Amino acid sequence: MEFGLQADDTAVTGTTKISERERQLIAAVEFNLESSVESLAQILKMPTAAVSYSLRKLVDNEIIRPRCFVNSYKLGLEDVGFFFNLAEQSPTARTKLIKKFREHESIAYFGSLLGDYQFIAVILSRGIQHAAKLVRELTESSGDIVTEKKIVPRIRAERFVRKYLSPKHASKTIFQLYSDGVPFDADEIDQKILLTLGNTPFESLRHISRVSGLPFATVDRRVKGLRKAGVIQGFFYDLNTTKLGIQSFRVLIEVKGLSCPVREMVLRTCKNHPAVTYLIETLGSWDFELGVETVDARVVSKVVEELYGATERRIGSSQVLMELEDFMCRYYPGKLGVGAHRS
Repeated sequence: MEFGLQADDTAVTGTTKISERERQLIAAVEFNLESSVESLAQILKMPTAAVSYSLRKLVDNEIIRPRCFVNSYKLGLEDVGFFFNLAEQSPTARTKLIKKFREHESIAYFGSLLGDYQFIAVILSRGIQHAAKLVRELTESSGDIVTEKKIVPRIRAERFVRKYLSPKHASKTIFQLYSDGVPFDADEIDQKILLTLGNTPFESLRHISRVSGLPFATVDRRVKGLRKAGVIQGFFYDLNTTKLGIQSFRVLIEVKGLSCPVREMVLRTCKNHPAVTYLIETLGSWDFELGVETVDARVVSKVVEELYGATERRIGSSQVLMELEDFMCRYYPGKLGVGAHRS
């Protein structure tokens, strides 16, 4: 197998061993969290008890974690990527900055990188003026420590299943962050539900009811409405790639000119490539950000080469950043943020 785990009976990766069956199960269930054990057993041609046991084992060992994908763009929020370096490398300064970003209620994601930038923060804002205000809040007390800043608004994003695990069993579902018009008017009850769904591992709607203090019938009805409106795109299992020895890269792509056909070429290539896990369309110093997961860093260059050919040589430049550590990742702003997997 060229991408991801080895295609033998047992994949030895990092500190964790997962079997071929477990790899197939992760691929089948990643974007199909709500699938019944019986349907998964039928797809995988495995005993129902074996599927149930393996799924529970993967969750208990924190290899996969259930989450809810919230399309924040439907709520009138926009992603703004904030890339930066630190002039001062003291542990105290770094710890203080990480704490500030992790605790800020408008940060959806914060992580460290290796490459031209040391950190990335994804800010959820209500427009460019709000984003500028939030950046000032986050950096004004840091003096000159924050340097080489890049602020990159995101237009939309697609998240793909990890096809490298098992192309045969991978779902064709794609989760998207996008806006198609008038924002959904989420009231206080909707926001309370979304705060819990977007910030904590998903257990069940009854668990959401207990955490939010809302009646189960209300939670059930509101979640159905949020799904119908496209605010909740679905429930999925997030994969702890670090435990499997898989390295994540963020590739920044600048194209020569930009048109709908070029975007479609890039999207089609990324959607079909086994190692590409997300595509973000941006405005700013580069046009696209794409995620690549692999155990072989040479695959990243092959992805760029493939894009170069697929876009008829319209790739102008590319930067590769290795993703080192996720300090926090959530799908809705608030103060219940949880740490993500990679560390």
